[in-house]
Amino acid sequence: MAGASSADNCCRRWPHLRALARQSTATITVESADVAPSLPLATGLSLGGSYRPNESGSHHRRARPPRLPPHRCRQAKKMTAKDKQQEFIKAYLKPKLKEWGYQTSGQTWWKDKGDFFNVISLQNYSWNSKDSVDFRFNIGIALKATLKDERKKKATYSDLTVHLDEGTFLPDRINRKFGDNQGYSITDKTDLKEFLDALKADFETYILPGLEKPKSLEDCISYYGQFSFWGENLRRVIKEYNLVELS
Repeated sequence: MAGASSADNCCRRWPHLRALARQSTATITVESADVAPSLPLATGLSLGGSYRPNESGSHHRRARPPRLPPHRCRQAKKMTAKDKQQEFIKAYLKPKLKEWGYQTSGQTWWKDKGDFFNVISLQNYSWNSKDSVDFRFNIGIALKATLKDERKKKATYSDLTVHLDEGTFLPDRINRKFGDNQGYSITDKTDLKEFLDALKADFETYILPGLEKPKSLEDCISYYGQFSFWGENLRRVIKEYNLVELS
């Protein structure tokens, strides 16, 4: 019909709204831009929300309650022993060894000392689980003359001529708070801060300063000579490659 209002047209297109349209054609105040402006609004019509009359008779859209982001609804994840090991490597070990001049690949670190490299390599034990992790550090020197890397730029665990572990440098390798004669131990109940404090004391008081003492191959012969098997092995390899003159 030519004279029909837009509200009448709306009611013919959507018959189920006719009753609502008859009840009221009051203006509805909408504060959201997601309501199509060309669609006539009738009292009680819901377009993505609910409407309630206010005291003046106009209608306002009732806002939905805010939804919390998913991460706000979940509890903090409990750290496993493996998580704690990865955290101390990332937060302490890597930056500390870099500070002391070590380069790294994976869980092996090396420092160029001229004719040899100082090497530190973390080794996990095969029986580890996510809630219990045992590990040790293989520590020693790799002679450049015997390196597998032809460029002589890096050393690996398999290049070691003198092969010790962290316990060799400690005053008491057996009675540790976080380990024993075989190395360090972390569980899901380990206090990470206390472990980091203990590891920091071991590395910065004993291990790293001990590795820094030899400055030359002659120094290495003298320093590592206190470890009978590895001292003899070092002398043998140095003699074989004629690296220095031995007395």
